[in-house]
Amino acid sequence: MNGVSKAYSMTGWRIGYAAGPKEIIKAIGKIQSQSTSNPSSISQAAAVEALNGTQDFIKERAISFQKRRDFVVKALNKINGINCLNPDGAFYVFPSCKDLIGKKDSKGNVLKTDTDFVQSLLENNGVAVVQGSAFGLAGFFRISYATSMKNLEKALDKIKYFCESLN
Repeated sequence: MNGVSKAYSMTGWRIGYAAGPKEIIKAIGKIQSQSTSNPSSISQAAAVEALNGTQDFIKERAISFQKRRDFVVKALNKINGINCLNPDGAFYVFPSCKDLIGKKDSKGNVLKTDTDFVQSLLENNGVAVVQGSAFGLAGFFRISYATSMKNLEKALDKIKYFCESLN
């Protein structure tokens, strides 16, 4: 079972595939047909081209993502009040901001939730991240590293500055 979202940068296209014994695949098809709608024909054609096309870039891209992930995790873990585990996959991390809940931002607003944290980070420092509670992870936030190292360095500097300004 796999999909084309990560390896081929086709997030949002929602194309997956599975291989296995006929009886298992038939059961998967039965469940899937009752729980989701079909992807568009253009998404399916694009996925076929991705899977049949050259695969040379995948290893190089994976190395690039790993470097950015390692940078982001290390930089986040250097910020007081932020704790970040190193994910095995994906293109984002879910650091904890629980130790910063209850603090005040530069405008005197109390950060009561992860939503308050991300809203204040955006309004005060121009960094857009997503509150973890949107994914069932209250007290965390999601930050993508699917961008340039330059953008990540700038964003992590702003996150550090923001966190250090809380009292």
